[in-house]
This record gives sequence, structure tokens and C-alpha cells, in this order.
Amino acid sequence: MIFRRFATVAIAILFTACGGAGSGSETTTGKPAGGIADGKALIEQGDFTRGAALFEKIVEEQPASAEAHYYLGVCLQNLNDLIRAEQEYVVAIERDPDLMEAHNNLGLLLMDKGDLAGAKKALTLYLEKNQAEADAHYNYGLLLAAMDQTSAARSSLEKAAELAPDDPDPWLGLGDLDRAGNRQEEALVNYRKAKEIAPDDPICVLSEGRVLLDMKKIDEATAVLTSISNLSPSDAFTLTTAGMLLARFDKDAEAIALYEAALSKDDSFPRAHILLANALARIGRFADAAGHFEKFIELAPESQEADAARKGLEICRSKASQ
Repeated sequence: MIFRRFATVAIAILFTACGGAGSGSETTTGKPAGGIADGKALIEQGDFTRGAALFEKIVEEQPASAEAHYYLGVCLQNLNDLIRAEQEYVVAIERDPDLMEAHNNLGLLLMDKGDLAGAKKALTLYLEKNQAEADAHYNYGLLLAAMDQTSAARSSLEKAAELAPDDPDPWLGLGDLDRAGNRQEEALVNYRKAKEIAPDDPICVLSEGRVLLDMKKIDEATAVLTSISNLSPSDAFTLTTAGMLLARFDKDAEAIALYEAALSKDDSFPRAHILLANALARIGRFADAAGHFEKFIELAPESQEADAARKGLEICRSKASQ
């Protein structure tokens, strides 16, 4: 699983009195918020909705401010308004071509859109200006991997690993390169290097377990994947994914335990409910399965799987009543 490195508030900006407080909403310090520094504080707090509202006001008042457009893009990106985020990054670059973080974020958004040529232009410029930054090499490596330039991608990811020896993500990226090329032994080595760096990172453990399944080392993979439920940072998505992988190899008991662990983290995660319902139905626990089919329908009534869930609910209710 690959994580791109978007920049947030890392750009070097001197926050002077001209970017200070003004009229508007309040920060957590109780002071009225109205300037770039206040917006930056909201981003650091993860309050992207208020941050976006503030930066919308700032760009109206200061349309020439590259920083304001950049930070508005950051907020919009985190609110999943990617079209407008891209527009704000473009404006920020027009206002200040040397604002490298805007090039980085724009490149990653373009990569997600499939505009690899545009992404390469932006990320190449970012890398040229940030040769000592691991994230610059990491993101460029992801781009090269997406362009099927495997050898060059490997070199970039290896450079990122060299520059950031305590970061597991470059090793995960290298593992994904090897796995995509059916070099499973090499992928396992790289995933385990990532796990050595971050033994409590669920993604590192998930990646190791996944490639062990590819290698048909089922018992070893089962032990690795079930261990994810013991990791405090694990979330519903990772636990559900681990369960789904094991269910493909008829490990229903282990899968059920992982789905239940996922729901203990987030009972509103629809995917865990439908997968748990299917697993429970397979082992004859029809009443329990019906309950989870019903919950899935409640949470995701318009999803592509909703009709299948309704059929499953009907069957399970019928069998439970027999």
C-alpha cells in the first residue's frame, strides 16, 4: 500500500504582523483568526473546514498571495475537493514559481488523475530543488513506478531509504515494485525491512502477510495477519483487509475475528459488516449473518453491493427461521 507525501504546512514562511490576527472566527487560543498564521494553525490542528473558510477569505483580500492559495489548496485537498485543490496549487505556482511544495502537491494530484506527464513536470522540478529531501525522491519513485520505469523507480526509492533510514515507506514502495514484478522473495525482504523499522505499523505487517499468501505460506501468513488485531494503531480498513485476504484461503474463523476487531474500532465501516455477514453465513451462523447484512444495507443502501446484501439478508433470515 503506497502513501504519497503531500506537503501541508512545511513551507518556510515568515509570519509577520501583516499575516496576524484580524476579525473572524477564533482559534483555540481564544484570539480572533483572520490571517495566514491563524490558518496555518487550523491546518496543524486538522481543522480543514475552518481553515478553508479562512483561506477563502484571505485569497479574496490578497489574491496575489501565493501562500494563501497554497494553503487553501491544502485545506481543499484534505476535504477531498481535489478539483479545486488543483486549481489553487496552479494559482499558487503562477504567483510564486519557487513555491516548491505547491509543485509537489500538484504533481501528486495529477498522478492520481492519471496525468503522468503533468505529474512528471511538477515532481521533477520539486526534486531538482530538493535533492537532499527523502520525500522528493520517494514521490518521484512512485511516479516512475506508475510510468512502469521500474529500474529508475527503484533507484529513487533506494535514495529515499538512504536519506530517511527510519522511514518504512520507501521499503514498502520497493516491496510493492518487487511484488508487481512477481519477485516475491525480494518483496518479502523489503517488506520485512519496513517492518523492522516500524514493527507496530499495521501496513508493514499487512504487506508482509499479503506476500506470504502469494508465496502460499499460508500458516505463516495467517499468524502474521491475525497479529494485526494486537496492534493499537490498526484501523477498521486494515483489519478488514487482513480478514478478506485470509477468507480467500478458507480461513473463515480467523477472518471473522479480524472483521469483528475492525467493527470494534469502527462499527460504521460498511465493508466489515458485509464481509463478516458472508463469512458467518458460510459457517451456518445465519441469524448473526442477517444482522450484519441488515447493518450494511443501513450504512450503504446505494452501494453496488446493496442488492447482493438484500438477497443475502433474505436467505439468512429464511434459514435462521428453519
